[in-house]
Amino acid sequence: MTKLTSRDGRILRAIAACQVLDTSQVHRWHFGDVSLNMAQKRIRKLVEAGYLDAIETRVCSDNLLILGREGQRQLQQHGWNVELRKEIPKDLAHHRGVVDLRIAIERGLERMPGLLLRYFYAYWELGRFAWSYPVIPDAIFSVRNAYTAQAALEFDRRTETLGVFAQKLLQYRQLLHRHPMTTIIVVAEKSKDVGRLQQGLEQVGTRIPLLIVALEELKQHSLLATPQPRSHMVGKRTIFEQMEIDLARHQSEEPEDRDGHS
Repeated sequence: MTKLTSRDGRILRAIAACQVLDTSQVHRWHFGDVSLNMAQKRIRKLVEAGYLDAIETRVCSDNLLILGREGQRQLQQHGWNVELRKEIPKDLAHHRGVVDLRIAIERGLERMPGLLLRYFYAYWELGRFAWSYPVIPDAIFSVRNAYTAQAALEFDRRTETLGVFAQKLLQYRQLLHRHPMTTIIVVAEKSKDVGRLQQGLEQVGTRIPLLIVALEELKQHSLLATPQPRSHMVGKRTIFEQMEIDLARHQSEEPEDRDGHS
């Protein structure tokens, strides 16, 4: 019988929240400096014990991991209401990218003492909150130190034109007035696309608090990454520094300004 460790419990909860993770994501998220080979051995034990199910796919080299029946039973004993899934998301590449954003932020916060993650919800989780806003972000998250700041994440894989993407981003103007959201972060899948996004979304950035960063930068530095500066910004700031500035600006606005009245 496989005895669950506290790390095993975190893995089960992560997979339940994310629907599916690949082996390398579990390794990066939950095994720290442990080798990939050792992580794979532990994952294999969890699969053999029925806590996880592994799915082989040609889409990616890693096995995909979903919650198994024993994993479901274990979480239900701790108050989680989870359903078993046998199918993988239709847009798996996009799904995995959004999970990568969460891993980058959560792991990065471990290097930022005093800054805590209040929540992180991906787009597939927003339905349980009766999300009624005009735009559905790829993810939203909130961090707290002396202040509490919220941001939305958009993961760009170049699957739509810049014009269409810009129109989606402009819908955040309504969300910013109705939700405690202060910053919109666009994450480019490939570093070479950051310049394209900066140029193509320059006008959008004058209308909403927009930051652009490459996924690789986010993975390496999390909220300490330096995004592409807005055209009106002087000097370089980290993502979190700009989130704090956006929060202060948002709080200083008069209520009539937020409603669009002069």
